Amino acid sequence: NPAEFVLDLVCPPADRENVVDKLLNAWADAPAHVVSPISTVEPPKGNIRTASFGTQLTMLLKRNLMLLVRDPMLYSARCVVLSLIVSFFGIIYLEQRNQTQENVMIRFFYIFWGTVVPAMFGAISVYAGNIEYTIRSRARSATA
Repeated sequence: NPAEFVLDLVCPPADRENVVDKLLNAWADAPAHVVSPISTVEPPKGNIRTASFGTQLTMLLKRNLMLLVRDPMLYSARCVVLSLIVSFFGIIYLEQRNQTQENVMIRFFYIFWGTVVPAMFGAISVYAGNIEYTIRSRARSATA
């Protein structure tokens, strides 16, 4: 087992029990503010101003419009791919037009694919933007 091998290199089995006891004793003797992970800082009291719903909505629309202007392929490619995918599922589930009891589950799956797949494309763009941001921030920190 590689983990046991590394553990034996770092801390030989003879010393292991002493090291554990020493660590536990140090934890017990530590001051309360070091041991306790709970913050004692109280939140501010009184009226806290937050942005209204309209202000938040306006900010989101501005950001999405800016994203559309900066990277139009993000939305146009998504529209093309979604059209192809919805057409594909429409052809696959063509038989579900007959509204009989046998086609209830087929119709359910068609509705499922028609609603879930477009939503997943929105999630993909969010993850892609997050990955791009991470790569850029790591590149900046590497050069700094």
